[in-house]
Amino acid sequence: MHTKLNTLYLQFPDVLMKFSTNNERYYHYLKLYFNKIIVNKDVDRYINVEATALWQKKISLQVAIHQGESDNFRMIGGNTCVLNNRLITMRKVERKIKVCFDIMADDNKFISRGALRAKWMKDFLRYRVGQKREESVFFMLTYPLLYYPLFWYYERYKATHILHASALRYKNRGIVICGLEGMGKTSLSLSLLNDDGGSFISDNLIFYNSDNVYPCYELVRLYNDYNTSLLRGRFEKVTAFKSSKDFYAPLMDVRGRGISPHVVVFPVYSACFFVKELSIDEAVKKALILSFLPAELGNYVEYRHMYNLLDTSFDPWNAQCTILQKLFKEARCLMVGMRKEDGLDKNVERFKKVVVSE
Repeated sequence: MHTKLNTLYLQFPDVLMKFSTNNERYYHYLKLYFNKIIVNKDVDRYINVEATALWQKKISLQVAIHQGESDNFRMIGGNTCVLNNRLITMRKVERKIKVCFDIMADDNKFISRGALRAKWMKDFLRYRVGQKREESVFFMLTYPLLYYPLFWYYERYKATHILHASALRYKNRGIVICGLEGMGKTSLSLSLLNDDGGSFISDNLIFYNSDNVYPCYELVRLYNDYNTSLLRGRFEKVTAFKSSKDFYAPLMDVRGRGISPHVVVFPVYSACFFVKELSIDEAVKKALILSFLPAELGNYVEYRHMYNLLDTSFDPWNAQCTILQKLFKEARCLMVGMRKEDGLDKNVERFKKVVVSE
């Protein structure tokens, strides 16, 4: 079993995160995945979020409570106990992998420690001898171990929330594209980037407050048969990963400032091309519903409720609705219908006219 802790410091917008793990393979996966936002630790910089992933011989609530050195925990469920600003709970990630979380929150810091049962011989046979794809397991684990603590910190301490959407700057306009997988968010964004005046913000997830949207760093994930000509010169393939999707890292700086959205678009496929104006309330409801249907954020809802046990006065649902209404107040909110049969190029040309029109 590995005992040495390897640590990364990740710079998200206005938040510094420290992540440590004793699994060397997971550490190297994260190092490749987050390569563009890894920073050197400055002793004077405050760490906002600390997350740890430890592979151990044995995990249980009793072990975690004993390590917490307190007999005053209150059991509030068969797999959850609390003590003031501390929570210990057992969860199954994707109903497959047991993780014991030990979570703490104070005035301006969030700490999450995840303990997983080490099965080194089984993993060696499965991923080294059997050559199964370990990256898919690491990808699945990274959301509850790393992203979800980060999301809640933003919500609780920064009044900043998460949205499933693409964002870019196009001809000095902030463009946000909301939609489920397969509705063309990535293709539309990449097509606009190939024009002069297009700059990348984020492909899949964005942070937002009442003024701007900001990048939530992820690699761009595309199916193996995707037309990669749209990526040329702006993204590079991460060849070390073996998965059902290919991973691409942006070549440009992804730690820039946020943008204020001028246009918020909800693309749909339809029998004919159309543009429909949406009210702010319609756009807010649609954006939030579409955001929490995909697994990345749909699963976050469970963890958010769990974290909220540390602060029951916090109401993130109403907060995110109010903030999104303020963000969309000055934007044009549009549903854009596109004919799939017309192909990408023709739909992109129509789309460009929509987003630059007054």
